[in-house]
Amino acid sequence: MKGLVFNSLADLVEDQYGIAVWNRVINQIDSAVDGAYVASDSYAASEALAIIEALVSEVRVPVEDLLDEFGRKLFTDLYNLYPELVDSQTALLPFMTSVGTVIHEEMKILHRDAEVPILTYELYDRHSLTLFYQSPRKMCLLAEGLMRGAAKHYSSEIELEHRECMHNGAKKCEFHLRIIN
Repeated sequence: MKGLVFNSLADLVEDQYGIAVWNRVINQIDSAVDGAYVASDSYAASEALAIIEALVSEVRVPVEDLLDEFGRKLFTDLYNLYPELVDSQTALLPFMTSVGTVIHEEMKILHRDAEVPILTYELYDRHSLTLFYQSPRKMCLLAEGLMRGAAKHYSSEIELEHRECMHNGAKKCEFHLRIIN
């Protein structure tokens, strides 16, 4: 997992809970770099998961809420780094259909060691699609937050239903996204 993801999480924790909480969380886990993540370097996904687990325990926030908030922030941070990848689309659904192909492929070019989830979709009409998420990291709750962050960026009010989940034994997660405004 790229360091920029860790940096986004650190910024969220410091902004929402303070640097002392971030330091306590880092001290609880076996961090390879003591929390000093370099944006372009890669780190084990297990380290991010350990941070999230320790953070949930530390701040007593449900993991779903924390990952949703993190996903929204991460979308904004990624947009700030790569606006051209988002701005190449003018609406939410075309953007969503480009993530697994255009955007993730571009990330692999920019960051050769980037590990991106497999995203596929079924487009139903101009207002709805089903997105399929598959990753050994099983960070589907973070993906939900990223989708909500994208919806906010495109000023789209959405309904998002997580119909199937790898955490419940499914081979991939299934999200139904419908634009309601």
